[in-house]
Amino acid sequence: MKNLISTILLFGICISMYAQQALTIKPSKIEAGKDIRFTYTGKLAKADTKVTVILMTLNNNIPVNIETELKGNKLEWKLTVPDSIGYVGYTIRNTNESDNNNFLYGFNVYKKGKLIRGSYLLQAVFNIMGVGLDNPKNADRAVELMEKDYNLNPELEEHGLTNIRYLEILSKTTNRKREVSFMANRLFEKAMQTGANDKAMLAYLNFMYSNPVDAYKIDSTTTEVAKLYPKSVLGFYKRVREFNDTESPDKVFELYDALLKDFPGECKKVENKINHTLTIAYRKKKDFVNFEYYLDKIQDDPGFQAEQLNTIAWDLASKNQELSIAKMYSERSLACINSLSKTEKPANFDSLKDWSEFISVTTGNYYDTYASILSKLGLKQTAVEMQQKAVELMAENTNEINERLIQYLIENNQPKDALAKAKEFMIVAKTSSKIDSLYAAAYIAENGSLKGIKETKDDIKKQMKQAPDFSLKTMEGKLVTLSDFKSKIVIIFFCAVGPDLSTDSFQGMQKSIETLKQRDDVHFLFVNNYENDSAKVRFKEIMKSLEKKQARFDILLHEKIAGSFLVGKLYDVEYVPSLIIIDKSGRIYNKRTIDYNNNEELVKEIKSIADILK
Repeated sequence: MKNLISTILLFGICISMYAQQALTIKPSKIEAGKDIRFTYTGKLAKADTKVTVILMTLNNNIPVNIETELKGNKLEWKLTVPDSIGYVGYTIRNTNESDNNNFLYGFNVYKKGKLIRGSYLLQAVFNIMGVGLDNPKNADRAVELMEKDYNLNPELEEHGLTNIRYLEILSKTTNRKREVSFMANRLFEKAMQTGANDKAMLAYLNFMYSNPVDAYKIDSTTTEVAKLYPKSVLGFYKRVREFNDTESPDKVFELYDALLKDFPGECKKVENKINHTLTIAYRKKKDFVNFEYYLDKIQDDPGFQAEQLNTIAWDLASKNQELSIAKMYSERSLACINSLSKTEKPANFDSLKDWSEFISVTTGNYYDTYASILSKLGLKQTAVEMQQKAVELMAENTNEINERLIQYLIENNQPKDALAKAKEFMIVAKTSSKIDSLYAAAYIAENGSLKGIKETKDDIKKQMKQAPDFSLKTMEGKLVTLSDFKSKIVIIFFCAVGPDLSTDSFQGMQKSIETLKQRDDVHFLFVNNYENDSAKVRFKEIMKSLEKKQARFDILLHEKIAGSFLVGKLYDVEYVPSLIIIDKSGRIYNKRTIDYNNNEELVKEIKSIADILK
């Protein structure tokens, strides 16, 4: 690659001036194997601040939590960097905020005064982790860093993972994208000549970067290359993926024995995956003895343990089978998730807020399972208490869980409480057609008949939030305003396009339109949300998605202003796809995040709510 790279200008991306001032080291550079003292004087120099160091090599990143000491307005710690590390990056955070200076808190590593091979390349990767590749100038700077390393260390050209990173970043640069196809071809040809073990991976790269194809075609090409080079790295991981395609433990063992014979040195890497696969297989088989045996081998993954225990508990409960065993598994799942909640935030979560929300939602789901089992066992009062916990942990955002709480209250002879809770859900638009039915059942249980229910529900309606007005343009430039549809039921679908999964709900929404086409009092609006591309690119992606999903509706283009999608913000839309249903009085009746896997249920629910609001 050295002879293909133009002269590089003096490089100035090492660390920003602010980073140098806020995070400093002594001595002035990191020497592998020697103690280095770090001093941080930034905005988070506080007692509750946590520091994570990312030790980077050409093959992987290792996050390590650091013990720090607060001295006045300085946070201090020390570190000895192993010889294998090429770059050291830092993230600094406390409960509410973080300071990583766009991932520019980082230091190159030296050994005996000489920069470790790959250090500049790893610095580029670390910087990109923070600033991203949306701005081509970020990619330009990262490529300069990487090419500096290629000049110093030509042998890096033989490193397959390095080439993957380089081609990915090069493809995002300002004016060098056209080099990607040529470079991929050249790397592939050289790998073929030298017989490099990663030749199949490079063949895949050659195809992926040279041809604009869909995921299916890429997958099929990967499969073909793996067949061509069965002993390659790609061949190995293709074989590993076969474990996902079988539910038979015997077949898993058969596949593993064959893999062990062909790749004895690599199999250790997938031992944990095999244990996960066998745990799932024995769970599905309801072989509790072997399920327990392999589950016990995954002590380092309490999240997976909790998930499997809850899954088997829910499966048994939903079929009314062995409820006492289901209860035991459910209680263990709650203990596992409680244990997980006390651990440090994993590196794959962007913030402590995301991690906290994940724990809360997951725990809520597991309490929902537990309450269902208790209800089936006749423990009605405890079921109500556990379901209340589930609702609180889920922040009342899951209709099915809200519905079950009202149902359990009715079953526990608490109709007054059921009415109060249903009213609460209705006022904040966290209701459903089933909650409407349950409200009627609770009303009868409390009052002996439905007399007066209309007046009571009219009073609830007055407390519901008025839908904020907005105007957006269609793809053809026509202005559409919500208030144009007064006295109609308005169904607003917030979605993204392209690779986003919300397009999977397009068919459900199209079916809903067809189901309600005779209803003059119902109008659908589709709002494009969460897109960062230009209007021209978005138009192209939207048309492609509509055609692919055989959907025939127009989509309102939602522009980002001051970093926010204003209509989405008006309606507190955090995730797509989301649905807002507005009643004829202009009040928000229902708001929900859509399960894109169940279009049939989506159509049924939209029709039921439209019938209620008729």
